[in-house]
Amino acid sequence: MTEQDENPDVPGSFFDMRQQILSAINSRIVLLVGLATLKDPSSNVPERHRTAAENPEHIASLNAATVVQIFGHIEGFVEGAGTRLGPAIVAARAQQKEEFRKITKQANIEARARGVSEEGIKLLSNIGMKAFEALRPGTPRGRLDLTLDRPERWEDALRRIWLGAPPDRPLPKDLSQTLNELAQVRNVLLHRMVRIDRAGLAAVIEGPWTQEDELVHIDGEIYNRYIAALWTYAEEIQDRFLIVLNSPPRNPSLEDWRSRKPAGG
Repeated sequence: MTEQDENPDVPGSFFDMRQQILSAINSRIVLLVGLATLKDPSSNVPERHRTAAENPEHIASLNAATVVQIFGHIEGFVEGAGTRLGPAIVAARAQQKEEFRKITKQANIEARARGVSEEGIKLLSNIGMKAFEALRPGTPRGRLDLTLDRPERWEDALRRIWLGAPPDRPLPKDLSQTLNELAQVRNVLLHRMVRIDRAGLAAVIEGPWTQEDELVHIDGEIYNRYIAALWTYAEEIQDRFLIVLNSPPRNPSLEDWRSRKPAGG
């Protein structure tokens, strides 16, 4: 039985994203093992291959490729969520509304039995329905604002299908800043020949880069922070869906996000 079979209420598109994230992580692990094998003096490989494997830039390139790929999977899921995830959320909301109507109908019957007037029953029903609607998050309309920083751009998309951050569960500031930093670093890696630009420097909060045109190497420390931020955000999407369905989230808090990483990193 797959994880999706065990959690039928979570749409398949989330598990598609999760599977792609795990695939990227596992591919990195396999390649790291391969590099370690090449560096082993007892391995039967040409010396030039062993020398090349000892170059730290290879691991930095693996790290960069992994976080860029995972970032893309999350962005693709979030910005296309309305096609598969949205209808599931809407259906869940409709079901909750119908259940509320049934509860209200039974309450009205009991109110009449207690001698409450029809005008009073109507007033109470209207108040109850307005309270129900007020509890449903607002849904922004119009086109996505592509000028927003991440993750606010993702949050804008998620709010449209009632998966915005709950009031008592905001994203930690440093998590948001790390995802925004990674968004700019990703652009540098893909479009700037690995040399950081002004926009990238403006977004850096903990990275080592201080001057324009510095080479961007994703070492182990930077990778660990980026992968923890990406993994936490992906899991948070699932937790929000569970919250909408009145189920407890898997992760009670986001404050420890830096310690979260998938198995194998």
